[in-house]
Amino acid sequence: MWGKKHLSIQSASTGKNSNKNSNGEQKKSPRKGRALAPFIAFLFIGFAVHLLVHQLNFMNLEGFPLGFYLAAQAAPILLATIAFWIASRHQLSLKADESVENDGKRVRNARFALKNGLSASGEFLSGAVIVGLAGVLFAQGYDGLAYMLGLMSALVVMSLFVVPAFANTPSRSLTQYLSINYSSRMLTVLGATTLGFCLILLLAAEITVVAVILTRSLAISFQNATFLAAVLTLLFVAMVNLKRNILPAGLALGSILLLVVLSLQSGLSSWEQFSFPLPQFSYGHALYEIVGLEQTLLEKELADAVTMKQHLRPRLHFDAVNFFAIISCLAFGFAVLPLRALFNGNSRPAGFSPSSDKATDETTVSLAQSSQALAWCAFFVCLTIITLPAVSAFSKLNLYKTISTPISISTLPSWVTPFSNSGLMKICGQTDLSTSNLTSTCSDQEGRLRLHDIVFQPDTLLSLAPDFANQPSIMILVLSLVIFLVALFGGSRLLTIAAAELKAAMTQEDLSSGNKRTTKENTLTTSATYIGFLVAATLFVTMSNLNTMTLISWSASLAASTLFPVIVVSHLWTRVSAPAAISAMIAGFAVWAYYIIGTTYFAPSFAIFWQAISSAPQWQLEELISLMAKCSGSDVGECSSLSTLAYESANWLGIQNSASAIFALPTALLVLIGLTFLIPRRT
Repeated sequence: MWGKKHLSIQSASTGKNSNKNSNGEQKKSPRKGRALAPFIAFLFIGFAVHLLVHQLNFMNLEGFPLGFYLAAQAAPILLATIAFWIASRHQLSLKADESVENDGKRVRNARFALKNGLSASGEFLSGAVIVGLAGVLFAQGYDGLAYMLGLMSALVVMSLFVVPAFANTPSRSLTQYLSINYSSRMLTVLGATTLGFCLILLLAAEITVVAVILTRSLAISFQNATFLAAVLTLLFVAMVNLKRNILPAGLALGSILLLVVLSLQSGLSSWEQFSFPLPQFSYGHALYEIVGLEQTLLEKELADAVTMKQHLRPRLHFDAVNFFAIISCLAFGFAVLPLRALFNGNSRPAGFSPSSDKATDETTVSLAQSSQALAWCAFFVCLTIITLPAVSAFSKLNLYKTISTPISISTLPSWVTPFSNSGLMKICGQTDLSTSNLTSTCSDQEGRLRLHDIVFQPDTLLSLAPDFANQPSIMILVLSLVIFLVALFGGSRLLTIAAAELKAAMTQEDLSSGNKRTTKENTLTTSATYIGFLVAATLFVTMSNLNTMTLISWSASLAASTLFPVIVVSHLWTRVSAPAAISAMIAGFAVWAYYIIGTTYFAPSFAIFWQAISSAPQWQLEELISLMAKCSGSDVGECSSLSTLAYESANWLGIQNSASAIFALPTALLVLIGLTFLIPRRT
């Protein structure tokens, strides 16, 4: 079969000779202790230090609450440092090789890793990821840092486990990697299908971002903007495909430009508030002002004590278990999810060139170079990530100052108007934000606009940040345009990845049967893939009404539950067989899908069926049962709280569905390990 044919190539290229230097001498492997040290440091920085956040927040570090500072600033920087540490360790393991010792080649490799690291960072931090992170940090404060830490941790997990698994293999896609390592057509198709589901969720997140910008710019409904966003993405990907290498370059340029614009926007707020232009160093003072304004708004009855969540206080939106579960799911999921994106269209790691077969051949033994590229990727990702808490903090500070004035409902801020009837913003529960409608609806509030009267989707935060700060219209236009372009590039990149994976799966079948596909057939397949994925993603956005970070978390959880075990375990344990891997992927997918669908779309039934292991108190479950019996077959007004109560009660051990991989991943690992002992791989 095709897989066995290429398996022999892998054996020839990565067998005993790959462990020898140019003189034929056996290369020394790094000691296990040195390999374990970065992993222990990662666990401490990514998880352990955040257990003491309550105690650390009482300490002050250059204007920052220490606990918040460690999670928002220090932890991402230290995680990026660990990525460089791992890269240097891999570089030392190849030091005996004369080709690596060559100064000229070393300089070329360093430049190559820097360029690919920048390109990979643009693909890793797509428009949806940046917009989603900023929104969740604004909405959840400290708890939102779990998503940021999970993304940074993914790069360390990738350096430790995934890059070594892909290095020195002749595969050019995730699909081919599974085929080469397992020689199973069924597993290859299953892997491509699972990756397709992950990409649909990510594509839905990118379309959501584009639709938000279109909603604001054109003053249309979000649903209409979603369909328009899908059409624009299709046109954009068709246009950029005329020049093959424009996507990696465009994403890299877009990510740098977005970082510059975000820094400029928050820097202007920092200068206005504290006469200091670097927001990453000054927003600690903004955090303390937010704490004071929270108390002021409560005293003036401009905020609700029940709904207001303190920005600095942890464990308000979810407990410590969920905090670490979200970090784990994003870390293990994103470590394998953006493989094709990180590899720049070639599933060799980022140190391999997609455009030159000669360059690829020269870097066949390139675990060190791949790790270097990933380390530079972590560096550029870190620069952007540590800026987002500042953007969110200054946006919240400016909004709180505006509300505390107070504002009359008859003279609403200008940023309300573009979102009228869009469904993305509600005031007093109304989507019609006209003054006449709100005056009658909010008449019991003495004409004042209160904080809890304003509800907007977190994905709109970045586009609203300049408005909150009363910045010039040019800043609003530039920021919206850059986010729009980065999201279009990200959506186009996901479509090209989907088409490439499908082509790889079909090519495997063609080679095994001896058939060759024509250029016309390949073009039709690619076009059908683009349209099919866009239709699926668009329908999902219009039907689910979820924010981007939820979609991204679901996608990461699915990848962690299915792809991570079969990729990493097969690299660490060569005994793993194809039947065990297939069963593990099916088991992980089943648990993931059941938990997501059950807790989201069938929450009342799920809560009652699993009440024995739900974290909901007994009185809440009893009230839920009573409401279900009372509201069965009716839509009485007093039953409106049923869905909210069911959503709060539907869980296993209190875990949010964004972290569903915390159940699905162990299930997949148990199935994989158990069946491997029963059905070991044939030698």
